Amino acid sequence: MDTLLNSIDSRKNAIVTSLGGAERSRFLLKMELIAISKRDAPSSFKRIFHIVTWDANVTEVYNRARSLPFSDFDFKIAKLYGSETEDNISDSLQVIQEAHILICPMKYLFNLEAGNKFNLSRNDSLVVFDGVPLDSIESCCCEILEPSLASDPGKTMSPSHVFKQMVSDTWCTILACNRPIDGLEHELGASFPIRVDEDLGQSCRTYRTFASIITEGPEKIPMLFGAGNKTDLLDEVGRIVELCASKINSGGIVVFLPSYGVMLAYHNHWKKSGLFERLGISCTRENRGDGQFKQLLFNLSKSKSKSLVLVTHRFHQNIQLADCTLSSSTRAIISVGLPYPFTNDAWNARMKLNDELASKEPGRLNGEDLYRYRAIEFMNGIIRKCLDEFRYQDCAFFILDKSAEKDSQKFTQELMDLRVENASQSIARFESFNKS
Repeated sequence: MDTLLNSIDSRKNAIVTSLGGAERSRFLLKMELIAISKRDAPSSFKRIFHIVTWDANVTEVYNRARSLPFSDFDFKIAKLYGSETEDNISDSLQVIQEAHILICPMKYLFNLEAGNKFNLSRNDSLVVFDGVPLDSIESCCCEILEPSLASDPGKTMSPSHVFKQMVSDTWCTILACNRPIDGLEHELGASFPIRVDEDLGQSCRTYRTFASIITEGPEKIPMLFGAGNKTDLLDEVGRIVELCASKINSGGIVVFLPSYGVMLAYHNHWKKSGLFERLGISCTRENRGDGQFKQLLFNLSKSKSKSLVLVTHRFHQNIQLADCTLSSSTRAIISVGLPYPFTNDAWNARMKLNDELASKEPGRLNGEDLYRYRAIEFMNGIIRKCLDEFRYQDCAFFILDKSAEKDSQKFTQELMDLRVENASQSIARFESFNKS
């Protein structure tokens, strides 16, 4: 923590890599309070923007802040989220403007118009990103750039145009993430000279993790989802689900799939092939706009009986539903492929632009590497969300994707003993894991 406090004093941007979501938030909040207590107000930062990914995270982090022993500090904290109108903010306008620490999503930092509605100036503010993934930063920046740069899709997809302007306005920026990546500074257009690795709360966790990248199924069919006989692949993934379920005595299995259409295809095929009948357990899937699905998830989360739930990779962004699905009764997470960004003209232009820049700038990610990184970082976000929910229980992660074997070192460090193996090896190891 001392290194980060010194980086604030010297106005140097920093990256802190850490373990855990809740532990990371508490660590950052403690650091912010110490920084406030030490600052020389006239010649230091004016306020702290504690940036989270989604609106739902605001209350989550705010409650963590209020639970810390802050009685020795003279400070004010506020939260801001929801619609950009004064009627829908969480705290009063006066509380927000007087706050030393403001917990809010990115739009109030990057979108000057949104911030100005609450008289929020980012100038000379300390900005702390609490586990915000790079793809979320990019999405927020692109929304701001879209109107002015619509004619140049390559630039529209680059977060650096907005991010580096924000950094130049602020006192300094601390980016707290799971782990650094090659080319991060190039992608964001900002320099982070200070690097800190904080092992946060590892001793507080009582779970064990099982993790496996499965390259081929029981019938030796490669886990490659862009080619080959799709029916054979659907059956092969079904066999892995069936084997996994056979090694679990109670609790749920959550299967993540890349899109709603793909999820429907797997669900319908497995239902028709008799997989659900053979499993003999409750089997359901994500259903958009269906209130009964939410109630079903809630009931399953309270039950210890075996169940199977199919959802899309982006499902974990719906905090309420994810909390029901990734409950204390869940025992295994299966990701069918990696959650690659949806390709369109803008993404193709961005990849082409990165190919050109990578040939000139050492360390810059080329288009293919950027595309793969987005998928891995999104998957890491799912894993971290799961681990936050599973803090006091064992949990298993199966990543079904042969192409991921070359990137095994890029997955979150919290996946202890992650191995690349075939389905037979993985299931045999999983059986031993459950018995130990």
